[in-house]
Amino acid sequence: MLDRIFEFISAYSMTNAGDTVVVGVSGGADSMCLLHCLYSLREKLNINLIVAHINHCIRGDEAMRDESFVKDYCEKLGIPFMLHRVDIPKLAKQLGIGTEECGRQERYAFFQALAKEHGGKIATAHTASDNAETLLFNIVRGSGLNGLRGIPPVRDNIIRPILCLSRADVEDYCNENGIEYVTDSTNLSNEYTRNKIRLDIIPVLKQINPNLENSFMRFSECVSDDESFLEKLARAEMEKATVKGGLKTELIQNLPLPILSRIVLIEAKKLNFKGIEKRHVDLIIGTIKSHHGCVSLPNGLYSDVSQGVFRIYKKDTADKNDSETPFMPLINTNYFTDNGYVFSITAINYKDFKIKEKINKKVFENALDCAIINFNTMLRHRRPGDYFRTRSGHTKSLKKLFNELKIPRERRNQLLLAANGSEVLWIEEIGISRSALVSADTQDIVLIKKELSYNNDSN
Repeated sequence: MLDRIFEFISAYSMTNAGDTVVVGVSGGADSMCLLHCLYSLREKLNINLIVAHINHCIRGDEAMRDESFVKDYCEKLGIPFMLHRVDIPKLAKQLGIGTEECGRQERYAFFQALAKEHGGKIATAHTASDNAETLLFNIVRGSGLNGLRGIPPVRDNIIRPILCLSRADVEDYCNENGIEYVTDSTNLSNEYTRNKIRLDIIPVLKQINPNLENSFMRFSECVSDDESFLEKLARAEMEKATVKGGLKTELIQNLPLPILSRIVLIEAKKLNFKGIEKRHVDLIIGTIKSHHGCVSLPNGLYSDVSQGVFRIYKKDTADKNDSETPFMPLINTNYFTDNGYVFSITAINYKDFKIKEKINKKVFENALDCAIINFNTMLRHRRPGDYFRTRSGHTKSLKKLFNELKIPRERRNQLLLAANGSEVLWIEEIGISRSALVSADTQDIVLIKKELSYNNDSN
């Protein structure tokens, strides 16, 4: 099996002579197999090893047992042992993310810090079984082609030397070489999504195809080749369309959808935006094809099409009560995504509006007289000094209005507004002000429709 791993490492040029490799070792079968393989091949590969172990402080005494186990094993082999302890449940709560994602972020941050310090590569113990689980996980989440590439053998300075082995292969290797390992009790619980796939779904699929892992590896390789080709085509079209400040929309708007969607994804990734989903891509493509519009994206990113140029940019949304709160001109906006909702903005005439009103009386609450809309009318969140004219004609500060309506304090900074300067014309969940009321004299109307995103999750 060592020859098989050596050939896999060589095929993907994972290491160079003289490299220092930071090996992520949890103490489980996969990581102990990885460490033993690299230790056994260290002279043949001409590499140096450093072991990195992270204690997530989730499993109490069991986690301390794992830490001591890996440390003792490294001392026995004479391999430098680097430890990082972090309270993942506490940190995840502070960051507002799941413990799985928080643990993953902390692990890689620790590994990268060591790699930077020692000028080395990072080796993780992902296997062909992990790849199969990742593919299924991404399919269930509705991933595009990129998510079906699975786990790459090499990504930047990260290498996966035992990705060619299944979990059964790993266990056989450990048994044949007398390698001890510890078992993480959380791996036996299907509380976590990946464990459900591993414990409940994979066994059923393996009844159909016992060679499931190898089949999924071949599938990943084929998808990866196709995705790389499509991305290459997209980058070539981007090069042709690049102008100051973004991409010329007339040169990309009629491109085939697979190419155009990848252009959007590449632009988003330039800003390290990893949370973009198909719903976002569809909204952005809609603005590109219509030559105008803005889309609010998660993590403070915005997509904008104006004056024939498409761009994605970032603004700080940490404090939505700040005077620098990001905003979008209502007059140029088709869609605006905010807090898991999609707001569509459309213009209709008075006659069509009255037909809609007969069907749904609530449409009136989100209809603004187009005559009051101008280039200064913005979609944004509340700011100091904002005021609202009630239907009875009273002018009230937003703070006073929210107090009277008993709007929860934590909700107030989240409500979307349409405003001319400090005068608020429309408020999400509350409706329009007296200033923007539709009347019999109104000719054109702006309708704001709010819908829950079909994929409203943090992942």
